Amino acid sequence: MSLPNRHPVDELADLRKQNRQTAQRIEELRELIISGACGLVGDEHTATLKVRTGQRVNIRELQRAFGAKAVAPFVREHRATHVIIQEFEND
Repeated sequence: MSLPNRHPVDELADLRKQNRQTAQRIEELRELIISGACGLVGDEHTATLKVRTGQRVNIRELQRAFGAKAVAPFVREHRATHVIIQEFEND
């Protein structure tokens, strides 16, 4: 819920801070569950552990091995716009 006079930049910074705190707690709980330090059955929920494996391609190594020109037709560029928030320094 946003405050009516809260600037969107400030609100975004607040939400990101909340998300960092939430993400940190999520990671702590995940590690606790995965380590086996607690059971997988809670009072209201049950956890199931699944391990997935995958593969990733290192484009730089492909380019080094085969040349950038040979690899270029298979490379798709990704573009994203990031909003960087910086807190004002108090003097």
